Amino acid sequence: VEDASSLTLSDTGVISFADIDLIDVHTAQITGQTGSLGGTLTLTAVDENSTSEGGSLGWTYNVDNSKVQYLAKGETAVETFTVTVSDGHGGSVNQLVTVTVTGVNDAVVITAGTDATGAILEADTAKLVDTGVITFTDTDVRDVHVTGIASDESNTLGGTLVMGSVVEDASSTQGSVGWTYEVDSSAVQYLAKDETATESFTVSLSDQQGSTVEQVVSVTVTGTNDAPTITSTTNAVGEITEDQSKPMLVDTGVILRFG
Repeated sequence: VEDASSLTLSDTGVISFADIDLIDVHTAQITGQTGSLGGTLTLTAVDENSTSEGGSLGWTYNVDNSKVQYLAKGETAVETFTVTVSDGHGGSVNQLVTVTVTGVNDAVVITAGTDATGAILEADTAKLVDTGVITFTDTDVRDVHVTGIASDESNTLGGTLVMGSVVEDASSTQGSVGWTYEVDSSAVQYLAKDETATESFTVSLSDQQGSTVEQVVSVTVTGTNDAPTITSTTNAVGEITEDQSKPMLVDTGVILRFG
């Protein structure tokens, strides 16, 4: 069984044989191999004596664990060896030794360099948008990954995070998934120049085989200066009629409002 904690995977067994010619001295050798893992089979010396028909020899199989990490959970790879036992007088017999390596689930890992931090300046547009990419690795190349999103309870702007489709290939351990953050511009207009507000989202990435990893995506919106605007022009124009009987002419109006 694939085991990520071991450098080498091993298995052992015994081949037993019988020969009625008690004085024969037997030898064994590996005469064939099939499989693509690069594993090796070694044989012990033959254990026999001249008072018994029976004999035996042990075998040990070893394979580099890194060669089988691509196996997904439950996926198997087989290597077969042909062992030939000879009696030294022209008699021989073959025995197939078959070793099956079964994959276990390997954890999905977020890789360094992942773009999980966004920054937006307040602007006079309907929507404010930022994007990024989360990258990951999974040695189980046949796993199909899915994402999920949970918003932080402290978020106050009402922004949303949407995940794109996971980009991966069954021939590579690398994968990626893009994210897009969007918030209504009207929700951040209250921010003064250089004032900030941050929204965070927890993105989960699952291999659907029992391994899930999380990555927090945080986006900070920074305020810019908004110019004041006149919002009321009532009585913004006055009129006075010349009257020679009065030493001073006066008109009144409403104080202009601005925002």
